[in-house]
Amino acid sequence: MNTTISIPKSTKARAQKVAKKYDMSVSAVARILLNDFASGRIQIATVVPTRNIPNAETERVLRETDQGKDLNYVENPAKLFEELGI
Repeated sequence: MNTTISIPKSTKARAQKVAKKYDMSVSAVARILLNDFASGRIQIATVVPTRNIPNAETERVLRETDQGKDLNYVENPAKLFEELGI
């Protein structure tokens, strides 16, 4: 069974160039990537997780920061490093 995907010609050309170095076709690369993605072995960086992000703790800290709570100011980077013990 064949499946057609739409990608820019320039992307396909770049993929072919790299695949050729590994003696592979673009179709083989696509099969490997799709199988690995489907099995959870790889994740796509542009996929945004849907589970409580930001979580309640992060939301609280962001809200308090916006309100100016618990902020620490330093005169310069050297003072910051000194305070951090770096």
